[in-house]
Amino acid sequence: FTASREDESKAMIKKQLAMAMKTGRAWLDVHNPTMADTVLELAEECLEKLEQKTPSSSLNQSPEKTGEGSKEYQKNAFRVKCFRAEAALELSDEEHAWIYFQKAKDLLHQLPQEIACLSMLCYNFGVDTFHRKKFDSCASWLRESYELGKGRRDVGPRKQSRTLRLLASSYIEWNPTEHWQKALNAIGLANSELSHPSGLRMKLSILLTAKANDSRISAAFEETIQHPDLDVAMGLTVTELAIQHKRVDLAYSGFRQLSVRFHNSPEFERIRVAHLELLLQQQKAQAARDLLSDVIRDQGSGKLLNVGERKKVHKMLWQQASTACEADQPLEALEWYDTSLRLFTREELDSVNAGKLQRNRASCFISMNDLESVCTMKHL
Repeated sequence: FTASREDESKAMIKKQLAMAMKTGRAWLDVHNPTMADTVLELAEECLEKLEQKTPSSSLNQSPEKTGEGSKEYQKNAFRVKCFRAEAALELSDEEHAWIYFQKAKDLLHQLPQEIACLSMLCYNFGVDTFHRKKFDSCASWLRESYELGKGRRDVGPRKQSRTLRLLASSYIEWNPTEHWQKALNAIGLANSELSHPSGLRMKLSILLTAKANDSRISAAFEETIQHPDLDVAMGLTVTELAIQHKRVDLAYSGFRQLSVRFHNSPEFERIRVAHLELLLQQQKAQAARDLLSDVIRDQGSGKLLNVGERKKVHKMLWQQASTACEADQPLEALEWYDTSLRLFTREELDSVNAGKLQRNRASCFISMNDLESVCTMKHL
């Protein structure tokens, strides 16, 4: 810029503009908004000079009357406004971010092809403000993103539903008591744009938090758990959500449906272990034993629990045994320890944990004055 200060030709100004825009974008990409804004001010000056030199480049012209030179000017003006909005937001100057956004938005009637770009920019601003926990600002940016993207093929239902799910989350994080209905409306729109398990799960979460009536909650749960795109991980988060809100009836229903649906899945055991945990928490001892019998039977036919799931089951069983011991019920404790022992593989029988288990079993026999059984035990 300094070297070409004397050259005020249109060609030179265009070069300076291109240089300033590229440099400003580069500073934004390395998260230096201060330097970016300084350079983008120069870009604004170049735009003003070009407008003065080219009357036909007035921003008030209709699209059909705009020549190639004017279109280029408008595109550059649009990009500079977007870049400046981005720099302002990163500098936490939301007032100017909105000013530059509005200026960019005012150009859309001449640049309809840029609507998707501005919609995405607003979504990115929404993500940024969400992470900064500025949920009121986040909601405003996301509403703009959604409105801009309405009916646009180049935005599409997938992006629109993503925007609306984040909008619903922002309402909940902002104030769940005051804004739950807005969140529910947003997630309803998201699911109408594109039905997705995460969106349906969020709807269920909002209804549970708002203590909606049972029929609405049950319908939302069934809609989620039966969604064709639901995987095991999401299915388990749905059942966990029901448990957190003390809706164990729904959780049991979910486990039954997941067990049927994913019976042949490699992740089937995750469902059974989570189901077992709930049964034990609810003190459904006999149902838990029945489920454990199925697990042990399958293990005998070569369908082993993976190491991580097996550790979880051992921990649960040992906790049950410990509780029984504290209640002076050594026979029941022994039953839980025996179940744990049957889950050990042949290779694990000489492990440290197997030794601990056998000592715990011996303590149970001693408590029952069954010294003969202690003497016949191995691996102590």
